[in-house]
Amino acid sequence: ACGAEHSCRSGARETIAVGAIEISETIARRVLTGGESVLFRSARTDATVDLSLSIRALNLTSVLCVPIRAQDRTLGILYIDTDVTSREYSEDELLLASAAGNSAGLALDNARIHQELLQRNRVDQEISDAWAIQEGFLVHDWPENDPRLAVYGETRPAKTVGGDFYDFIRLDDDTVGVLIGDVSGKGVPAALTMAQLVAEFRVHARAVRSPSEVLRRINTAMVQRTRRGTFCSMSYIVADLNSGHCVAGNAGHHPAAVVSAMGVSSAFPPSGPPVGILAEADWTDDVTTIPSGHAVVLSTDGITEARTDEVPVSSTATPNQYGAERLNTRLLAAAADSTAPDALIRAVMEDVQAFCGSAPPFDDRTMIALRIDHA
Repeated sequence: ACGAEHSCRSGARETIAVGAIEISETIARRVLTGGESVLFRSARTDATVDLSLSIRALNLTSVLCVPIRAQDRTLGILYIDTDVTSREYSEDELLLASAAGNSAGLALDNARIHQELLQRNRVDQEISDAWAIQEGFLVHDWPENDPRLAVYGETRPAKTVGGDFYDFIRLDDDTVGVLIGDVSGKGVPAALTMAQLVAEFRVHARAVRSPSEVLRRINTAMVQRTRRGTFCSMSYIVADLNSGHCVAGNAGHHPAAVVSAMGVSSAFPPSGPPVGILAEADWTDDVTTIPSGHAVVLSTDGITEARTDEVPVSSTATPNQYGAERLNTRLLAAAADSTAPDALIRAVMEDVQAFCGSAPPFDDRTMIALRIDHA
């Protein structure tokens, strides 16, 4: 609908004043609302014609009107009339007009679908570009030249982009930090928040060594700017490579798993709520020494809450979830071969995927693991 009216004379289209083309509104409304084709052979004498004021005023002798149909609705009408006394439209002309109306409707509907596909492709490309930018915030080059240290992280968003993140930071030659976080929500809003949090973390982690103080600073900034009720669970661990001495702050996140070939135990539970909820929230540092060769594994709830594609026994049953027990079992089985962080994480990711089958991801899945081989 361009908002103008057009006339075709001698094969050329002309733009004319709005309202200059007069038609029988009674017939047009009947076709638009009822979706039927209408043919009046002689509008003056046809007994089926309810002569409206418009027909009389326009001095019409024959009228032909058909809908321009899409698959599920009427897009418009094709209307033809004449005031020539000797002219009377036929059934064949009605069929021809109906065919033209159907073809026009199909063409218009195809054009609309094509535009929607183009728009969807543009959105998909923008989201793909957003993931490339988001991925650039995450660490991919892991240290390989320090025999005391092995670290690895991986994230798999439920959508093209997500709110899960991890980070690794080298604070000095003998001290490193690992972080994991899970922003509430999914998609682009969570991804934008994630990018900002990672940037803020890197600034604060270099300014102060206390993990709980880093959480407090991040929380202050997040509470001030949040307008959508967004929050983020986070766990940050600072580790001494020479002793295995670890200090951690946990803001509403899952405890870490300490993994060896002998077993899996829990460490660094939350000492306060997720960041972004309470302006006056506080956290405490948790101190633990990790034995040499043990791995500390952090994960988001996209791992433990991953759902299988199996149908529950009843409609009220809770969907089958991967769960913390299966996570620990898989970590222990993998640790029998190696406690290398990359081996542990890949073993879990593969097992989660096998558990879920063809079911789409319920949430982002993220893990980071750290192993310290100290004296």
